[in-house]
Amino acid sequence: MVDDVSGSVSVLCIGRKGPTLTRDQAVLDRVRRHFADARGILLRGWLAEDLTRQAQEVLEDAAFQEKREEGIGLALRMVTNGLARRLEFLHNTPTLYRAVEQLTGCGSVGSFAGRIVQLPPGTNKGYGWHSDATGDRNVGLSLNLGSGGYSGGVFQVRERRSGRICWEVDQLAPGDALLFRIDPELEHQVTPVEAGVPRTVYSGWFSSRPGLWSRVHQEVRAGAGD
Repeated sequence: MVDDVSGSVSVLCIGRKGPTLTRDQAVLDRVRRHFADARGILLRGWLAEDLTRQAQEVLEDAAFQEKREEGIGLALRMVTNGLARRLEFLHNTPTLYRAVEQLTGCGSVGSFAGRIVQLPPGTNKGYGWHSDATGDRNVGLSLNLGSGGYSGGVFQVRERRSGRICWEVDQLAPGDALLFRIDPELEHQVTPVEAGVPRTVYSGWFSSRPGLWSRVHQEVRAGAGD
């Protein structure tokens, strides 16, 4: 069920020094076409292996709280800590904004907001159909930070009116990510996790409106030019 149009090629990887995007134009064209057709794309190795391992170490002792969203479902959300702030910093750089624009063709990106959530196995609870189409969101992200395998927990995208499933992905390796289109005419869900470890992801949205980090980067660039 996992569709991997990039093969063994690393399309984009976020490391300690920021994101690196492949220069292979054929791969970039293939990724963008797939995103346009399926409304989503699987990107292997989105987060570098060392950063993924560090995140998993923090998650072993992290605190989670139940969070219910009306009409969507119940999940466990990690209490904000140093890991959450670091991931937010890594996902809010102009270089990453431009890369997401290039990969998805979904318009300008000016900010990202995310949080770490878990779906435990065997609870018969998933994350029901919803669109996330509020404010200026245009691209969603789901980054796998889990340290083991699970069954169930399938991510699906469908057309809102027809109910047709456009795209679905089940198992992701640690550090892999999904990018998917946010649109009022599209909905997505995660089916219940049936067995194995909890499905643990860094989940959020790229938005067109500039956020706090956009202003920080502008100030840094202005200072560098002095």
